[in-house]
Amino acid sequence: MEKNSQVSDTSIDHLIPNVKKQLMNVLYIISTLCAGITFIYVEINTGYPIICLMLFFFLLWTAKFRNNSILVKYILAYAAFILYLIMVYFFDVEFTLFNHFSFNLILIFGYILPDLISPFIAASGLTFLLYCYHSIGYEIGGPFIILASLSSLCSIFSYVMKSLIRQRDKYYDLSIRDSLTGLLTLSYVIQEGERLIEQKHNINILIIDLNDFKRINDTYGHIIGNNIIIQFSTFLQKEPYGVEFNIGRLGGDEFVILLKECSEDRLEQIVTMLKQDIKQKQFLADKDLPPISIECSIGKAIGRDDTNIQELLNIADKDMYYHKFQDKMQKAHIHLDKTELPDICITFLKSLEEKDMYTYIHSQYAAYYASLLARALNLSEKITKEMYIAGWIHDLGKLILPNEILRKPTKLSDLEYNLIKKHVMMGIKVLEDVKLSDVVFRAISEHHERWDGTGYPKGLDGTNISLEGRIMQIADTFSAITIKRVYKLPLTTEEAIQELKKNSGTQFDPQLVDIFINMILEQENTSIEL
Repeated sequence: MEKNSQVSDTSIDHLIPNVKKQLMNVLYIISTLCAGITFIYVEINTGYPIICLMLFFFLLWTAKFRNNSILVKYILAYAAFILYLIMVYFFDVEFTLFNHFSFNLILIFGYILPDLISPFIAASGLTFLLYCYHSIGYEIGGPFIILASLSSLCSIFSYVMKSLIRQRDKYYDLSIRDSLTGLLTLSYVIQEGERLIEQKHNINILIIDLNDFKRINDTYGHIIGNNIIIQFSTFLQKEPYGVEFNIGRLGGDEFVILLKECSEDRLEQIVTMLKQDIKQKQFLADKDLPPISIECSIGKAIGRDDTNIQELLNIADKDMYYHKFQDKMQKAHIHLDKTELPDICITFLKSLEEKDMYTYIHSQYAAYYASLLARALNLSEKITKEMYIAGWIHDLGKLILPNEILRKPTKLSDLEYNLIKKHVMMGIKVLEDVKLSDVVFRAISEHHERWDGTGYPKGLDGTNISLEGRIMQIADTFSAITIKRVYKLPLTTEEAIQELKKNSGTQFDPQLVDIFINMILEQENTSIEL
């Protein structure tokens, strides 16, 4: 069964309303049957009463239980009522039967039609029949008038309650849906995931991020950008996932898909399908402009028995960001090779990748920028390769730090910051038995020193900091501020350059900053994405 991103009605919060709904449906069926009892005692000489009675039930039940438009509901309901009046008039129904059962029609209309007038129209039609009975010798029954009045009051009550319930459902729906796209909010997706896990269902998570969406906003404006977000949301909801799913918006240009009972093979098929369909899809930015294509990065997380929804979201987010990084490197024709690293370092990096994907990706960028700056300084190929190695492993000391500190979204306490500062010497300690050159060790041990002498761990200043350390300072910082972290958004290239300029002469060697900025700008001019 395939399910779109509708709110699930199986949670305990929706259980009672569903029971009430089923009770109302049962009451509705009983009411129509009671109205039909009127004709059971008709002396049947032909099959017409039975045929008409079956048609009467068919019209009313179709109006109630089929997902028709409101206009169709009105047409069917009034057709059933007119048929009822015709049957009463032509089939010589005894007045006592009519008196006892016809009031149900007013209740029936109260259930079907969302207005106050229809029940009173039904009462008027029944009153007309009463006068017809009176004209043939029957007295107008007081009980009928009482019952008709009571049923009309019930119809009013039903109308008011339905209106209140609709308003409640409307505000509830608004509270769990994104105001721009109508997709579910992240909080509701988390709640739904927790519910499914509690019920022992297998769930998988996909996180989709639109690549370079800021450029669309900068080029076309935020209004058109929002319009494309809406179009993309609609596109996601129409994809044939083949399993039950819920789609939510994480915010900005990120989306989450919660998949229920989806096998790993099917999950891979869905990821492939989404990538292909998104690549082929074109979105209308403006009616006077040609449509545009967008690209995305997709991360996935496979549910296990011992995982919770927060862990799955974190795994999917890291996986998505890893693929985003790989895509950028491929576009820039940058090949990041770890074969120059000792085997033990590759093992350490594998552990770092599993512990903190963001630091792992940051290390890849730092390696690239450090080797790039070394080459711009005309250093030997040997030193350039050593700077590349140093970039990869400069943050291995973070393997020993708690995840709570590494991913803390708020400001660190003094105690936590002092612990963070120890990661430099922890990294050296981890690598002390590895055969690495002095260039690598200097780059790692001094990458948090500052030009003005206020850095750590030794408080070196100026040219007392080795050239390798000064190179790694810039590479490490530029990488750190231009990649996404759990606790902050990345800076653009322009913003990152301004940050380097602002700290030139205090944190960084001013001459190296100028060379690095010129190198980055030259790459931007040659359309290499970083």
